[in-house]
Amino acid sequence: MKRPLIITTLLAAICLLFSFTEAHKNYRNNLYAVDSLSGQRKQLVDSILNSLPGKANSAADSVFSNIRTFTGNQRLPVKHLLAVMDYWGEALGVGCYHCHAKTSWSSDDLANKRIARQMYNMRDVINTQILGKMTDVDPKIARVNCTTCHNGNTVPLHH
Repeated sequence: MKRPLIITTLLAAICLLFSFTEAHKNYRNNLYAVDSLSGQRKQLVDSILNSLPGKANSAADSVFSNIRTFTGNQRLPVKHLLAVMDYWGEALGVGCYHCHAKTSWSSDDLANKRIARQMYNMRDVINTQILGKMTDVDPKIARVNCTTCHNGNTVPLHH
């Protein structure tokens, strides 16, 4: 009876170790990857900021229409919201038009924009309702973000 349990435990440990090794290898491979769309995103962010003189520190939901994620106690200034959007683009390896329609930033026509909102909410639930309630985990240190799973890919890698 003990022998099958020991063998099963060893196999599980080997599989777990292999998955961590592969995850670390993928992380290291992407760590130094060049973000080829960073220039495009920077140009668009600069263009938006230049079109809004004196509003960089205003609440984003008072300047832009259809802001649904960063509202209430999560309100952000315009320049911070644009930095978050740039980070999301970097974390997924995409440009602004992956989520935003070229003809209307506020449009919800693209599924990727709706998915991004849902993923942000999922991240928030994990950080506050799951990690925040773990007694042996410091929720200020143990947090997930886009890069935790995506690591520069539009679809998270399966380990």
